[in-house]
Amino acid sequence: MSNMIEALFIGFVTGFFLSIPIGPINLAVINEAFRKGFARAVLIGLGGVVADTFYCATAFLGFSPLLSKIKFLWPSLQFIGGIVVFVIGIRYSINPIIDPSSIEESSEMKIGQHFTKAFPIGFVMGISNLGLFILWGGVNAIFVSHGWIEPSIEAILICILGIFIGSSSWFVLISFLVARMHRQISSEIISKITRTGGFLLVVFGLILCYRSLFGSPSTHFF
Repeated sequence: MSNMIEALFIGFVTGFFLSIPIGPINLAVINEAFRKGFARAVLIGLGGVVADTFYCATAFLGFSPLLSKIKFLWPSLQFIGGIVVFVIGIRYSINPIIDPSSIEESSEMKIGQHFTKAFPIGFVMGISNLGLFILWGGVNAIFVSHGWIEPSIEAILICILGIFIGSSSWFVLISFLVARMHRQISSEIISKITRTGGFLLVVFGLILCYRSLFGSPSTHFF
């Protein structure tokens, strides 16, 4: 039992802290929390977490060699993700803020409406980030070499669960904090923040599209 708790804790800490670096998903979560509130933002984050956990499970359970053979899949996913990130960045740059009353209306929308609009965005952003495929392979190698988790299917699955919970916790936290902040910050400052985030998303999108056509997918954007 103690080994399972340790695997869960290691997974939680790993998932939480690896989710912090600024990248397309974090930028989208922050911008969406400013514009449309907590629910919409956190579902974008959770979409990314599901994609991230897929790559994590693939690496930890030994399916990496199988997926790496599907060559045509990677540039296609990366190009689609790049287009999605680019379009979202343009939207934030053109329309950085919305009417505060619409934020209140958005917060009262049914969760299903948020899910169908926000969750797929985060998932596509995450699944197109092929650097995660390499990142989790490296994390798995570190865990195995240091003996931090037992080489049993139960311990590995518990660790993956911990990673999912840890990553989700980060996006819930950042979505909550930013959604609370939008009431205390002037619309001018929010506009500057979201425009900056939109510009960075445009850059990330162009980089993803370029790599899908000409470069390597190994760089990690979280």
